[in-house]
Parts: sequence; C-alpha cells; structure tokens
Amino acid sequence: MKGKKKTAKNVVARKVCDWISGLGVSHVFMVSGSQIDPIAEEVANHTSLNPIVACHELGAGFMADGFARASLGTGVSITIGGPGALYVLPSSVVSRVDHIPVLFLTGDSPTWLNKSFTFQNTAHHGSRDRELFNAGIDDTQTVSEPSKLAEIIHHSTRRLKGQYPAHIVIPYDVQKATVEYFKKSTETSSNLSNQDKVFAIGKKVISLLKKAKYPVVLVGRRLYTNDSTASLKKFINISQLPFATSYDAKGIIPEDHPLSLGNFGFAGTTKAYNTILGSTCDLLLVLGHNFGQRDTGYWDRRLYADKRVILIDEIEFKMSLERVTDLAFRVGSISDLLHYITGEIENEPLSMQWSEQGNVQAADLSIPDTLLTTDWVVSVTRSETPKNTMLFVDAGSHKVAAGIFWKAQKSNSFFSSETLAPMGWAICAAIGAKLARPHDCAIVLTGDGCMRMHGMEIATAVRYRVKIVFVIINNRGYASIAPRMNTLKSRKQLAELPEIYWSKFAESVGAKGFAVGSCQTYRKALKKALQLPLPSVIQVNISFKDSTTKHLTVPGKVWPDKDDIDHNSSL
Repeated sequence: MKGKKKTAKNVVARKVCDWISGLGVSHVFMVSGSQIDPIAEEVANHTSLNPIVACHELGAGFMADGFARASLGTGVSITIGGPGALYVLPSSVVSRVDHIPVLFLTGDSPTWLNKSFTFQNTAHHGSRDRELFNAGIDDTQTVSEPSKLAEIIHHSTRRLKGQYPAHIVIPYDVQKATVEYFKKSTETSSNLSNQDKVFAIGKKVISLLKKAKYPVVLVGRRLYTNDSTASLKKFINISQLPFATSYDAKGIIPEDHPLSLGNFGFAGTTKAYNTILGSTCDLLLVLGHNFGQRDTGYWDRRLYADKRVILIDEIEFKMSLERVTDLAFRVGSISDLLHYITGEIENEPLSMQWSEQGNVQAADLSIPDTLLTTDWVVSVTRSETPKNTMLFVDAGSHKVAAGIFWKAQKSNSFFSSETLAPMGWAICAAIGAKLARPHDCAIVLTGDGCMRMHGMEIATAVRYRVKIVFVIINNRGYASIAPRMNTLKSRKQLAELPEIYWSKFAESVGAKGFAVGSCQTYRKALKKALQLPLPSVIQVNISFKDSTTKHLTVPGKVWPDKDDIDHNSSL
C-alpha cells in the first residue's frame, strides 16, 4: 500500500492538484468530461481542494474569476477541450483584460491521437484551442509529456503572480502518466522593482505635488493587492489629498473616508466630476488606472486641457499618450513608489490649498420611500446590509445606480467586470467569491436580461449551499438599449422582453423566491432573504421608465463624438 501511495504522488494529475493547492486555492470550478476524468477525480479526492461543478463552462470560468478577485489570489477553472475550451474562452479574456490571475486547465484526447480527427478534436483541424487561447490571453502551454510539467508549472506560476491568466492543455494520457523526475525551480526571489527608478520617479512626483495647489488622486483597480492597498491608504492619510476611484475600484479606500470623492468616469459621482473636471484642480495623479473611454467620461478634454496628468502603472501603457501627458511612468511596484513618496511627504508636508478652497459638495441623493425605482433599491439594500457586504454588479441600467448609490465601506467589496461588461458575469462571479469569503454577506444586482444568460448557475449556488441574495431588476427588457431605438417597432423588437417569473424559476431550482412590486414588500423580502441559509432571488418588478437613474452626472453616450478623439492618437 505504501508503494502505491508513493506512486500516486508522482502522477501528473496529483502533481497538478498539489501545485494548485500550494497556490492557496481551496475551490476549483469545473464541468466534467471524459478528457479530464483523471484530474477531475484527483480534485474530488484531494484533501485540500473542493470541486464546484457549474452548469456551464463559461459560468465556471466566471466563478474562478470571482474567486480570484475576492481572495486577491488565484482562481482555477478546469474543463474539457473542444466545446468546453471554447465556452470558457470568453472568461479568460475577461480575466486578461481586468488583470485577474486565473488558471485555465483544459483537457485533450490522448497524445497518440493528436494527429487524428478524433471526437472533440482540439487541433488545428478541430476547435483550435491553443491558437484561440494564445490569441485571447497571450499564453498557452501544452504538457505533451510528463517531463514538461515542471517547466510549464514554473512558467504559469510566474504568469499568475504577475496578475495574468494562464492556460495549460493536459492530454488525457499525460494526466495519468508518472513524473519520473520533477525538477524544482532554481529561481530565487528578487526585488523586481528598480530602486533607483523608484527614487527618480518619486522625486519627480513629489516635486510636482509640491508645486500644485489643488492636486487630486485617481485610483484604478490594479492597486488591489494587499501591499498596494495598504501603501495607498497610508499615502492618502499622510498627504491628505482628495481621491476618486474608477468604477471597479470603488471602496479600495472606504467611501466614507473624509477625503473620498466617490468614483469617477462611468456612473461617477457629482462630487468626483466637479472636483476633477473643475477649473481648480491643477494636478491629477493617476495610479493603476486604464484611463480608457468609460473611465474618463469619454476622454473629457477638461482632464488634461489646463492641468498636468501623471500616469503611474505596473503594466505597459497600451495607448498613445501624447495628447494626455508626457508624464507616464511604468514601475515595478506602485506600492514601493507610494511608500517612498509617503516617507518624503511625512518629513516635509505638502503646501496644498484644498482646505482653503473647501470640498466640493456632493449631490443630494435622498430618495422618497414611496416609489420603487432602481435607485431606491440600491440605496435601501446598502442601508440594510452589513458593512462587509460584497456587491456584484452586472451589465445593464442598474449598473449606473450602483455606481452612484452604493457606498462601499470596505476594501475589495465592490465587484464589476467593467472593461468588457459581460452580461451574467456577476451571477457566476459571486458564487466563486462567496466560497472564497464565506463569512461576508454577498448581494448580486442583476437584470432580467442577464438572468437569461447565466441565471441557471443559481442552481449551482443551491447545490453547494452558497448563500447569496440575487436582486433582479425585472423591467422586462433591455432598458439601456431602449433609449437608443428611434422607432416604436425597433424598441419592441430589440429592447423589450417577454415576462419570465424569476421568483418561480428560483423555487424550481431549490432557492427561495420573492416577487415584489412596492417599497414595503421589498424591505420585507430583503430582511427575510438575509436570514435564510440558502440562496434567494428577489424579483423586483420595475417599469422601463423607472429602471434608469435620474442622477447621472454626465450624459450617457455610447461612443465618443468625433470631436472627442484626436485622429492622430489611438485613444
């Protein structure tokens, strides 16, 4: 028996599971199939891993993405090749764009059949898994033989630690094979950030901050690492600079902080817009932020017309910046840079004049407790849930209300896939996140359109007893599309949806369902749902006209006007 146990440890499937466990992963999200039987069974029998079988491969990928975001660690998705790989591919692209470290493992037929037209073939004459993943996330590795495993594991570990997704193909026979020799990595840990570069950039930033009278900080989601978040908080507290965040970085410093302006860009707060775009602000320090279309109010020219913009990031700048700034710096560690700047400012404080100017007043967001609207639902949900509540926001008109009315009071508690905004992402991501942080309350704000995409994954939440409250803004249509339709016919055909009774659907898969149509019934349903041990769905019946917020600061344009874009720039 001892000999057999020792041999099992050298099987590729076992080695892979031990590696995954060593990454700090506790739950693996998957859809089973013959190509991955050996590794799937190993996951099921592993002492440190828990398999979560999703309804759909894309749902499994989104769950792994949510797990990684909530844990600030790595997510893992395992599917077959062919259709499974094709279904999960969009999730890998979302993870790449948002810099979320997710490991995508896909299977394949046995290696001796790799040149044959086999069932669910993944080669060039089949689904082309490797080509597609390489195009989608700039990475794909194949364990063509057991001896390749160690090298590929080391490569993928570096990818994941760099906040990028990784893709590994492991054929069926290789999963069952024995690793005769598993070479350990000879890499030694080193400080990747060049200290001389940090000092040089830090001195430049400090010099500009000292010259500015009304500087503001704009923070993106890429500061969501434990070190960077801590350094950011200390920097803000010492510098006393007012700050705003991107939509998906809401709460990186709690929004009840006295220096918080709220979020800027898509669904931005009045306070953030008026402060940053106002004539007073003379320096904008941008940290780990995409500076993209929706992050900037469609590249509002006031951002860079009369002020200096400093862009600092850990990734390569993918856009032309000539018209925005000549102060764009890439550093190995934003945390190291902020630590240096904070130390210098602590010794010699900034001479700002924000205290003389006074803070820009926030808009009055009080809502009468009479009319059931999306704004009201978001506001009341925030007031009725604990401080540590994780909110997951899907694509749709409700997304704007969440940006304005949800005040994130804890770091890494507000989640949205902002850059690509895939419909139904929040439904799945919340399941992964709740498994990563089981003690935090989890709310999903979604719409009936998104439910048509991935609502079936609520059955997965029920199966694994993942307590989540799914709040569905049920306006029987795509409220964000309807205003763009020029005729009643096009609106009916493209924006309106037939009724689905989501509360009854929830009951059919084992969740608790509520259907509400008034403020009073919503409050009662929410309180009951928060006390239940199982997932629950609250179907909030709202009309088209009441499903979009009245407090959007900047007119919502789908695309920038021609005048917004410099045709000599890639912006």
